[in-house]
Amino acid sequence: MVVSHGLNLFCALLRTRIAIGIPLLDFYNALCTKACSLCGEFGGFISLLAWKRCYFKCLMEAPEIQVQTPNSVRKQFHLTKVELDQLRSFKTLPGIYTMEESVYKSRIAIVSAHQASLICRRELHALTHA
Repeated sequence: MVVSHGLNLFCALLRTRIAIGIPLLDFYNALCTKACSLCGEFGGFISLLAWKRCYFKCLMEAPEIQVQTPNSVRKQFHLTKVELDQLRSFKTLPGIYTMEESVYKSRIAIVSAHQASLICRRELHALTHA
């Protein structure tokens, strides 16, 4: 099933080196699911970092799915190197992305902005209760 219907996604996972973090059963379940995990509409996309099936609008706008460069989240959330290293990341593939068809010729490291915000909140909570 994965090879027949999800070969492009599987190749993307291998090329970005995040395949090791996605169990085959989770991959299969993503292929068998039609609905966006956030809004319930048809989810024609999969967020690789969040590993969620997504509707196009959710992929573009939902805070849980947003990605940024490690340097950007470090500055925005005032993360230490240790905290930054806790974030799951991968390097994008060269290609044409966004609705404006922006061309990216090199690989860019990205992390989950949502995960960074959770780490930041956890640290703030720990500080206020210390």
